[in-house]
This record gives sequence, structure tokens and C-alpha cells, in this order.
Amino acid sequence: MNKCQLVRQTSEYVLKNAKHSQVNIQNLKQLADDLLDQFQKGYKYTEFEEYGCHYSNFNSPEQTIAYIFILDTLNFCFWPCKEEFEYDDLANGVKNLIFNHYEDVLPKNIININEQFIKEQVFKNIDFPLIDERTRLLQEIGKITLNYFQGEYINIIKEANKSSVKLVDILTSFFNNFQDIAIYQGHQICFYKRAQILVADLFGAFKGQSFGEFYDIDQLTTFPDYRVPQILNQFQVIQYSNELQNIIDNKTIIQHGSEYEVLLIILFINIFIIWQKIEIRACTVYSVEELKKYLKQKGKDLHSIEIDWILWQKGEENRHNIKNHHRVLSIYY
Repeated sequence: MNKCQLVRQTSEYVLKNAKHSQVNIQNLKQLADDLLDQFQKGYKYTEFEEYGCHYSNFNSPEQTIAYIFILDTLNFCFWPCKEEFEYDDLANGVKNLIFNHYEDVLPKNIININEQFIKEQVFKNIDFPLIDERTRLLQEIGKITLNYFQGEYINIIKEANKSSVKLVDILTSFFNNFQDIAIYQGHQICFYKRAQILVADLFGAFKGQSFGEFYDIDQLTTFPDYRVPQILNQFQVIQYSNELQNIIDNKTIIQHGSEYEVLLIILFINIFIIWQKIEIRACTVYSVEELKKYLKQKGKDLHSIEIDWILWQKGEENRHNIKNHHRVLSIYY
């Protein structure tokens, strides 16, 4: 079983045992029908290169690949920022690195990158969360690329031989920061959000050609983050228990772990809350897979990543007018 299949299988396990999240199939079918209606009226999701914040250059594949590796190493946890700084700001910040500091982000140099440089060049000197971790992760991709891939990001992609599944496996095997797994009721649950989105971004940036050509791109799942479950909750596809909905509505942080775990009662509470987070992400994976199946039955054949793009874009467009998203401090999403 490959790692993308593991995401699907382990998410189904969570859904079957979930106590605080569920997928409403009737509402899911209604959403699918609404999407079909929109497609019939000419709706089209925005492609990678159509975003002005993105960098994509067929004539400079090395720079495009470096851009995507750095972007998806930093692409997590925007919500604690008090100032308005969204994904497009991050993408523009990384583009600035490629345009003005390309040599600094090559593997041989990025191993020495520092927090202040990242804060100034990418995050506009604002008080952004986890800058220290983001810096460490950039240093990590440099070290691993130097040690195992002859110091070039492009060799990581070549190693995959045009297989998206193989590239996900490489990323999650060699790079600690892509090992997005969780423990739920004693079972290991796999999500691999940023590893999969990196592959999808390569596919989008190169329009399915060259270093974005993958014969098994259909194997990728959705990328369970904040925005996609948020919009699915808005559409009542994903429904939460009153307790969990209140936690989300009140913007309570769902702990990824706790410094108080030495106290048994607090440990129990933290495990309970961590399970809620896992259920949210697993329901997201399952929902997108079911949407894909239903849309295909109706004659609309989409990859899971395309459905993710559609839902994410709708969530971004309406982020100020929909229900709150769940909040977790994590490097994985």
C-alpha cells in the first residue's frame, strides 16, 4: 500500500470511530450537485500560474522548483498572526526570494539562513508565528538535499521517475518536516498535507509537463488543512458535535501537545482534544473522496487535488463570511 492510499485508509478508520465529527452524505451530494451546476454555467477554478502571487517559469525549471520547495516548506499555520497575512502574501514573499536572493536559497546556502532574513524578506517584518521553526525547516531541506540529492532540488524530482506517489514517499521518508502523521486511539493516521501539495504545485506550475508530469497524479488526496474543512463545515458536509463546534466558534486553540502532560488529567484532556483535530482532517479527506466519486457518477471526472483547489478557493474568497476554522499550532498544516 502506497502512502497516498494510507491517507485514504487511515482517514476512513478515523471516520468509522469518530465521536465529534461526521460527514453528512446528503449535504455532500447537494454540494456536488451545486458544483455541477456551476460547471455547466462556465465555472472554472483558478490554475496555478493564474495566481499573480505564484512564480512559474518553464525556461528556468530550477528556479521554479526551488520556489515550490521553499513555498511548501513554509506553507503552514497562518492563523495566529494578528495582521492580515494570507497565503498569497507568503507566495509573494517566496517569489521575492527567487527574484532577489536566489543564491541564498540554494541548498548549499540555505543551510545558513537565519530568522531575521526570513522575517524581513518573506514575512514583511511582522510578528508571524513559528518563524524559528520555519527557519529550521528551510535549513533542513538544504541539509538533506546536500547529503542525499547532490545538492540540487531538481534531483529529488528526478528520483521519483514521474510518479507522484514515489515523490510523496521520498519527501516523507527523507525530510522530517513532511512526516505529517498523528496517533488516534492507538492507530497511526497519515495525512502528508505539505508533501502532497508540493507534488500538486509542481503539477500545476509545469502544467502537467516536464518536471510536473506525473503518470499517477490521480493518486494524491486532498490536503487537509484549515480552509477546506472550514468551507465543508460551512456547507454542512462536515458536521461537528456541539462541544467541538463551540471550541471552533470560540477560536479555542486545539493543542497539538501540552507542556502539562505530566498531570494525568490534563494529559487525558489533551489526547481528547487532539483526537478532535484528527477527526476534522480525516473527515476532510473522506469528504473529498466521496465528492470525487459522486461527481464522476454524474459525468464530471476530477482529481482529488482539483476538488481541493475548488474548495480552498471558495474558502479563501469567503473567509470573512463563513464559520471559523479550527486552530492548531503545528508545522504540518
